[in-house]
Amino acid sequence: MDQELKQYLDASFARIDERFAEVDQCIEKVETSVLGAFYGWARPMEIRVDGMTKAAMGFDERLALTERRISELERRRAS
Repeated sequence: MDQELKQYLDASFARIDERFAEVDQCIEKVETSVLGAFYGWARPMEIRVDGMTKAAMGFDERLALTERRISELERRRAS
């Protein structure tokens, strides 16, 4: 009886191991799909944000230049 029980348990554990391997493969496929979807969404957003950052930096430079010009005019007027 002990030998039969051992064989039964060994077979059961082998089936469980096979099932876990199948589940691992499914999980890996889902993870890959999710990461691919996020990358597909994130890349265009990254490009947009980068463009907006460059536009904001350009605006900041123009604003600083304008502020300097106004300050110079105010100093000239005050003297």
